[in-house]
Amino acid sequence: MSDFLSPEPSATYIRRMKSISGKHEIIAVMLSDPGEFHLPEAGILTVRDFETGREFLLDASDAATRRSYHDQKTRDYAHTLQSLKNADMDCIEIHTSGSVVDTLNRYFRIREKRKR
Repeated sequence: MSDFLSPEPSATYIRRMKSISGKHEIIAVMLSDPGEFHLPEAGILTVRDFETGREFLLDASDAATRRSYHDQKTRDYAHTLQSLKNADMDCIEIHTSGSVVDTLNRYFRIREKRKR
């Protein structure tokens, strides 16, 4: 269970999970917060990358900066989903804006039909 967002290419942890999946069933549970994809219109922000500890400034009042931020986050998210798919791993996407129970029920109903 992770947001699977990392400054390193996802290939490293995907490769590790794929090697484990040879002996164990691995289901990735990807947590996603819609707020992570958007910067507030708040002027100059100091942003810290929690993975690396690096800090940098963003001008969130600039529409191009907000759009660029959103586009990069969207590309990273799509790349992670595609990497999990390429590794033949199931992925349950849980959005903080939705119901965890509904998402899990839907996944296991689909999985049950697949197994038949």
